This record gives sequence, structure tokens and C-alpha cells, in this order.
Amino acid sequence: MVGACCGSSCVSAHNRFMTCLVLYSFRFRDPVTRIWVRAGYVAEREVIAARYAEWEIAGPPEIRDVDPRDDHFDPTRQPRQPLRFRYPLIEAV
Repeated sequence: MVGACCGSSCVSAHNRFMTCLVLYSFRFRDPVTRIWVRAGYVAEREVIAARYAEWEIAGPPEIRDVDPRDDHFDPTRQPRQPLRFRYPLIEAV
């Protein structure tokens, strides 16, 4: 559930308004074979209930802090500092 704080783990000194994302590992019953299958991903409880008719939570929730000001990966962004090589380049003689 995004947008609601899930407890004291979301409150930090630098950001009082941080929200958290609560994700669950789960298993569901395959509608064709009627066999329980462990899902290969984690999802929110509402998403699981909307997608599967028969399901159950298979472990403790995974709580992720979501900061809307956080920088995400951008392949077009230039690095903040120039790249430095760990070892000097050796030129062929």
C-alpha cells in the first residue's frame, strides 16, 4: 500500500513524509491444473486479490521505503563526477 506509513520504519530524521510500499511473497492456485504455485515476484495485497481468485500469503511482508524525491536510474543522465580509471592505461610500445 503506497501512500500510507507502515510504522516507525518509514519515519526518519531527514524525511518525515516518506511513504512505504508493503509487498508480499505469495502463492496462488493455477486455474487449469489446480496446483498451488509459488509466485516468482512480490506484490501488494490488493494487486494479488485483484489478479487471482485463490491465493495466500507465503511469508512476512517486505517493506520498502519510497521517497518521491529519490533519483531513479536515468540512462541519459551524465555522471556527476568524471569517471576515473582504477589502473593507469598502458599503451602498446
